[in-house]
Amino acid sequence: MPDVCADFESLRRIVQAAGWRRIGIDGADGAGKSHLARQLSEVLGYPVLDLDDYLFKNQGGFVPFIDYPALVAALKSMPEMILSGVCMREVLANAGSPLDAHIYIKRMRHGLWSDEHACVFPDGVEATIETLSRQTALLSRFMDERPDDPSQSSERSEPDLSEELMRYHDQYEPHETADIIYERLDHVG
Repeated sequence: MPDVCADFESLRRIVQAAGWRRIGIDGADGAGKSHLARQLSEVLGYPVLDLDDYLFKNQGGFVPFIDYPALVAALKSMPEMILSGVCMREVLANAGSPLDAHIYIKRMRHGLWSDEHACVFPDGVEATIETLSRQTALLSRFMDERPDDPSQSSERSEPDLSEELMRYHDQYEPHETADIIYERLDHVG
């Protein structure tokens, strides 16, 4: 069972007491992974790596489009570091590069996990993706988009990032298997 922290100071104490040298920070898109990585870097003095820096951009996905040779070389060269990014456990499995600890960020609003609908699937991930696909098609028709427009086609060779993140959360359950769950208050602007 992971430790749960609701503030940075508690998180810092746990991380420093554990003596972890290679730390991964995972979470839904926009959860604050990069910000937390920088905060921990300031305290620990470890360099920060971001998986986005190893991504071949505009490919229509994430995990298959990581520059794995460059990532593996960077990870091997750093005995201490903080790595942040989505789909962390899957990327690390593909890279064959374990870390000492994993932190998962949950954005919290009014005591509830803001991203739970995109990360937990009581009816199964396939049913959720199908429902979202139907809702998107209905919204497209409502917004009077041209269904015969090839750019609006639902046929894709690679899943979009939201679908990829959903499948990742369903398979790896990083929100349950992390060493620490960091419940970050989601400030609504």
